Amino acid sequence: MHTNISSNCYKHKFITKINSGTNQNVPELLYTFTSSKTHKTYCVHVEIYPNHFYGVKFHLRDHKKNPNKYNIQTNYNEARPVIFTCINIMTEIDAYDNCASFGFIGSNTTLSRKVDNNKQEYFQSENEPKCKTKRYCVYKRIMLTFFKETTFEHIYNEDTSSYMLVRITELEKNANLIDEISTYFSDNYTNFD
Repeated sequence: MHTNISSNCYKHKFITKINSGTNQNVPELLYTFTSSKTHKTYCVHVEIYPNHFYGVKFHLRDHKKNPNKYNIQTNYNEARPVIFTCINIMTEIDAYDNCASFGFIGSNTTLSRKVDNNKQEYFQSENEPKCKTKRYCVYKRIMLTFFKETTFEHIYNEDTSSYMLVRITELEKNANLIDEISTYFSDNYTNFD
């Protein structure tokens, strides 16, 4: 894993582990961080799946009750440090689970935050297809830069805008690992549809 991103990300904090239950398909680690640029707080949810697989997703805390929270484009122009902070969290997980693999979805934009002439915030409806989304393209470019292909197999599906970093040492132990992870991930990752 590439580790020179600390100066380009925000300081994050582990909040809690949420166990699976009635309203929770899989256990989840919850982190937060606050942008030094906008002073907005973000929530990072890391879903824990079998085979040491972690599904990573994030949203603005202000949108936590919005059913489209993963589909809102904030237009704060701070994607890079936000993504680098998520990578820093992934690096932290990798430090205590050296079998870890990761995955995420580049969600399609359905709402875009705008500001009118009176500086009032509003949301404009967007209709980005789920195939090869803008988020997916950015995530893919960054992941290929920061995660060595000698450590992780990069597996992606442009039709669903999904991306997986599967640890090669674990893949060598289980030839069916990619299929197992893919099936479980698509069946249980919230907002995968």
